[in-house]
Amino acid sequence: YQTPRSASHLVIVRLMQKNPHARALIFGGCALSTLTFLVIDLLSKERWFDQAFDRPIPQFSFFSGWIQHTFHANHGAIANIPIPLPLLLALSIGVCAMILQALWQAPLRTIRLPQILAAGLLLGGALGNIYDRAAFGFVRDWILLGGRSAMNLADISVLLGALFFLFTLSRQPSSFVKRGKI
Repeated sequence: YQTPRSASHLVIVRLMQKNPHARALIFGGCALSTLTFLVIDLLSKERWFDQAFDRPIPQFSFFSGWIQHTFHANHGAIANIPIPLPLLLALSIGVCAMILQALWQAPLRTIRLPQILAAGLLLGGALGNIYDRAAFGFVRDWILLGGRSAMNLADISVLLGALFFLFTLSRQPSSFVKRGKI
């Protein structure tokens, strides 16, 4: 028996004790959160990017114009860095595979619910942009920050997922880090 360190860790510890298929349930939770964030991203792109060409939709602007509605077909990577589409798709899929592999290889005792949600944010956002690149050849960006940086909910999801994941890793007990378990 392992003493739980937090409420989310308690959920995982009890899950592992009662169910020999704990890893499958962890991946199921990750898949559910990934699908949720993917659907939200695709619906937002449909509403704020695609439908705007068919009929007028209300434009938005918040915080004195710091956040605005825009239409931007992003053909590159971060900040429109020009990378050939096949290479960009391969890199994106490779990063998704690495996230899944890291989650699969992590010792069950170190996985917490926030890490599962962070992985779901990362994967959901990444898959939303992968879908756009495969279907349209570009990513549909519809949010403009500071008059310079165009993005969408998938980009925000990837950023928040990465930050959330790093935050949860930084809160892991140091004994796991010292033994090379993370």
